[in-house]
Amino acid sequence: MNLNMYFNRRPLNLALASIGILFFGSMVGTVAGAEAKASSGGSASSKNSQSKVTTTDEAIKAEDESAIRAQANQYAVSYGKGDAKALALQWSVDGTLTEPSGKKLRGREEIEKFFAAHFKGHAPQKLDIDVESVKFPANNIAIEVGTTKLPTGNSRYTAIHSKDSGHWQMISVFEHDAPAKLTEVSISELSWMVGSWGAKSNSDLRVQCDWTASKKFLQVNFYSSKSDNNTPSETEIIGWNPVLNTICSWHFNSDGGLGMGRWKKDGDNWLVSARGSDHDGTLASAHYILHKVDDNSYTWKSTKRFAEGKNLPDSQEILVMRRDQK
Repeated sequence: MNLNMYFNRRPLNLALASIGILFFGSMVGTVAGAEAKASSGGSASSKNSQSKVTTTDEAIKAEDESAIRAQANQYAVSYGKGDAKALALQWSVDGTLTEPSGKKLRGREEIEKFFAAHFKGHAPQKLDIDVESVKFPANNIAIEVGTTKLPTGNSRYTAIHSKDSGHWQMISVFEHDAPAKLTEVSISELSWMVGSWGAKSNSDLRVQCDWTASKKFLQVNFYSSKSDNNTPSETEIIGWNPVLNTICSWHFNSDGGLGMGRWKKDGDNWLVSARGSDHDGTLASAHYILHKVDDNSYTWKSTKRFAEGKNLPDSQEILVMRRDQK
């Protein structure tokens, strides 16, 4: 739970870190719409010409992407056969391969020797390659990102390709270990938070936590005696984020500030790393520690606080008590 506004108000009003992305996305849409409107007055021949160029470019990119994906499939086949020479031929003559350890192999010849030595000491294994994306920053450059899967483990890679004489070759490949997937922590582990709460040192504060969205999320409303018509001064939504693989919270206050936090369970503690900005764009960040004492009380403390361009001291530990005792 976010108790910021009641225990050192302005420096800790956090905002959603992605607000810039949302704003940027809306601006892109506005600019694109304006450009489309401005170009609508052009001649029919100009439009047709632009359409043909666009169609041709898209067809070429689609063909190039298909070729790169086909090479990835062939790479998997060659690896399964233990064919070091065929693998090395996918690199340019002076191409490089950087292993997860940081070791860098330079040149097709060195890369072939590396694979030959590997297959000599290890029986060939089935390799699966999942090409996640292929981007073209320039007509003759492509960036491929994906995952390789072996019985012994998975890796992620980034391959930079160059097109020479109509043929794509890898000029630089970076491999790194794929992070282990975190075990999902059920939002039900925070069910003890459901109910009405108040800070022992601040009778002005009331916190109400309830399930919402078929118990997929918790909604936490913060009230004070200054709230009009019993309207919450702040609202926090807590739930599992499948993209980040962790429990997250999204915080909104009546001043227009927004915040986002990532939750991690550590024994009886919940550690929350939060960041964002105030309504005027002032950036802030902090770590929260929630310690469950029992079903009717927990402690809250804020550390590593940063706001308005400077570090702030840790907050005092606050004891939060249940108002509807179990």
